Amino acid sequence: MVADSLIILGCLVMSIMFLVSGGLILKIRKQWAKTTGIIFLIAGVAFMVFFIVGVAIAPSKSKTEADAVEDTPAAELTEAEKFAQDNCVSLALAEDIEYALSQSEHAYKLHQVYEWKQIDDWAAGPRYTGWMDMEYIWVFYVKDNKVASIRQQKGLEFVYQAAEEASVESTDGSIHLVDGELGEYGRKDSTYPEYVDYYIPEGRYSVSGNAKNSIVMIIDNSTNDEISRLTLAAEQSGEIEITSNQHIELTIYSDVTLTEIQ
Repeated sequence: MVADSLIILGCLVMSIMFLVSGGLILKIRKQWAKTTGIIFLIAGVAFMVFFIVGVAIAPSKSKTEADAVEDTPAAELTEAEKFAQDNCVSLALAEDIEYALSQSEHAYKLHQVYEWKQIDDWAAGPRYTGWMDMEYIWVFYVKDNKVASIRQQKGLEFVYQAAEEASVESTDGSIHLVDGELGEYGRKDSTYPEYVDYYIPEGRYSVSGNAKNSIVMIIDNSTNDEISRLTLAAEQSGEIEITSNQHIELTIYSDVTLTEIQ
């Protein structure tokens, strides 16, 4: 656009220069002057024609270019891209949220999630809440930029759980227990199946906390009464002793490592 305008302006300037020069040369009373003056006048007229034509077609050209831009359709964002953009999360996480919702009982879509916000972290990473189609508030537990689980805010029932990481005995003999994960020692509670009970071998154990706050409760199998509890902060340690007629229950967000004391 700027280049076109400069060319048109140049034609006007050249036209004026040739016309003025041709008129002045014609005043010289010699044959060569007459011929040169006529040539300058013709050149001036030619540049004037170029100027007039340029002015006439320039708006049409600009309009055509503008129309071309308007006619180019903008790339439409996917639901995951729009969710990531609107809620300041990574696209990878948005896509995993989309997948987790599709696997839940209600099979919500991302556009049905309202008032998305981050709340206090859990043991393994950040947590978020969202209004699901303005009906329920769900809590999203994120680990390594993926949805580990989704719970209802009321009742804390799981509505989605990713493939579980087994809480198995490691090569050094330790046992890793994480709230909500079954693993090798976990069983769903017979009365409240949304909770997990852990039946580890009897013995004395050193317990290390891996989360901000973890509470390990020793429960009697027969009466379901709490025998004792151990509260740990991150990197804090303690000891428990468990018999064959007892099991462990963890409070929400707990994450502990148990090592048997020989």
